[in-house]
Amino acid sequence: MDFGRLDEKISILTQTETANAFGEKVVSSTSASDIWANIENLKGKKGYEAETLLADKFIKITIRYLSTLTTDDLITYDSENYFITSIEEIPRKKGMIIYATTQSE
Repeated sequence: MDFGRLDEKISILTQTETANAFGEKVVSSTSASDIWANIENLKGKKGYEAETLLADKFIKITIRYLSTLTTDDLITYDSENYFITSIEEIPRKKGMIIYATTQSE
């Protein structure tokens, strides 16, 4: 893995669920870490739903190994939140490949 290609800054957000005064679940995101990554745009699609234009972006993110990362976390890159769809480990824990999208699937 060429660590010199990790030239984009991303933020990992951890989501936590708490209950409010009425017992309802409230999801909040807290910044877990800011790390360097390599970002590749994979594809995108546009469509209409309820007369609203929806645009999905799909990206591939390469980072150094991070043991605390799960598919429940969010990634913020270029002022957009991305939902993690899958995580692949590079052998010997040298890094991780993350696939993410702007829309929850």
